Amino acid sequence: MRICVTSTAGDLDAQIDPIFGKCPHFVIVDPDTMEFDILSNEDISALGGACLQLVQVIIDNSVDLVITGNVGPNAIKTLSSAGIEIVTGASGTVRNAVEMYKSGRFQKTDGTSVSEQGKISGMGPGTGGGRGIAIPQIKDRKGIQIINEQIGILEEELDELQNRLKNYRETKVCDE
Repeated sequence: MRICVTSTAGDLDAQIDPIFGKCPHFVIVDPDTMEFDILSNEDISALGGACLQLVQVIIDNSVDLVITGNVGPNAIKTLSSAGIEIVTGASGTVRNAVEMYKSGRFQKTDGTSVSEQGKISGMGPGTGGGRGIAIPQIKDRKGIQIINEQIGILEEELDELQNRLKNYRETKVCDE
């Protein structure tokens, strides 16, 4: 199996990019070995229709599953017709997303999370606060469990970032 995760950078510890068609990189991971390949999104600044080219690149790389924040109707239709499964609403790092999928904590998407006009749907007015946060819809108890697990992962990442910042500040003070 090969899993494609939209990402902000080219490694397993990169953050998931919330928008399929506008992500700078695709990290394609073998979930058994965690070996990965990087594909750069050459069409990142292209307007409508570019997603279909991205989908073809994903198909050409024998991907079985895409994990992302949001995906539009054209891309989801083309991915689905190629037999590629999709998970939306993902956040955190590429590594965490793959681990969550392996442990069965993601639900496959059955529809688009972006409208025909390219606006993210089903999230209400401004829930992301401009930070690109994809908030999964709660459909059942498993959805609540998934969100709680994502909160735990984000809290761990926040703690790590705060520790790194603290260490940096202490080092800077010592250097001055």
